[in-house]
Amino acid sequence: MDRRQFLRLSMASGLAAGGLGIPAAHALEGYPSGNLTMIVPYPPGGIADSRGRLMADWLAKAYGKSCLVENVPGAAGVVGANRVKDSPNDGRTLISTTSGAMVVVPQLSKLDYPPLDVLAPVSNCFINPVAVIVAKNGPYKTIQDIIDHAKKRPGELTFGSPGANSLYHLTGEAINVLAGVKMIHVPYKSAGQYTIDMISGRISFAIGTLGTVMGAKEEVRGVMLGSAKRSSLAPGIPSAPEVGLPDLIMPDGAGLLMHINTPKEIVDEVSSQMGTMASDPETLKTAEKLGVEIDYAPADEYRERLKTQHALVAKLIADAGLKPDQ
Repeated sequence: MDRRQFLRLSMASGLAAGGLGIPAAHALEGYPSGNLTMIVPYPPGGIADSRGRLMADWLAKAYGKSCLVENVPGAAGVVGANRVKDSPNDGRTLISTTSGAMVVVPQLSKLDYPPLDVLAPVSNCFINPVAVIVAKNGPYKTIQDIIDHAKKRPGELTFGSPGANSLYHLTGEAINVLAGVKMIHVPYKSAGQYTIDMISGRISFAIGTLGTVMGAKEEVRGVMLGSAKRSSLAPGIPSAPEVGLPDLIMPDGAGLLMHINTPKEIVDEVSSQMGTMASDPETLKTAEKLGVEIDYAPADEYRERLKTQHALVAKLIADAGLKPDQ
């Protein structure tokens, strides 16, 4: 039974507990003591912003409090993480972030502290694979087209990504190593910016998320996912192993974290709410429109996933010869 089948079967329990899209009553008495803040460490308007707002809306309904979404972009998620680190540990300030921000950025940037030293994993909520993206009006139809061109003209092709030292930057550098080519990275502040430049031909292609592909289907196409298998949301895009890059399996989670010293009962309470959200049919529909799949994991499992991904990313970084702040 795959994840989506499981979630469909679990809808009945979700409906019984929460009604039509209304979360069940929370169990932890006294939480939250006031309104909530959801930090989204990326600019407004993108897929990451939409994911954060989806969770914020759910928590607002669950607790009968407002949950203000605050966009705090900068340094591939580090600025937003600092905002949570410096907040009270009462569980009222949360951050919606990605596996890349948690396990790639710390290894490619000189940080004062690893994020997992200051943030407590609450739950993984979504899966959003890395995607190699091309313009529909461009010359490339497959990832092999890109690699063939790069082999013939080393250093000519450029790839955009949403930030230096990001998961997407690392993916491009890993392709360079695994395919034996040399392509030049061009960092951007948002997917919208690199999409415009890619369509106009200023850059050769881009590396972003499946959500970016789903949100601009008329103008771009995905030619590869940095994952072990195809996505049910876009079954026409081949996985990395299918195109001869079996080692290009990149972290693809997106979840919720809090201050490291948040009491465990609060972490578990909010994690439980995310589990209820994951079985809600309206949430599934909304996530599909955003181009992301639900993939709930409770706090302990989420923490272990991040540790495993950290080790896998360390090997990719070493193989690519990248250094912090390069």
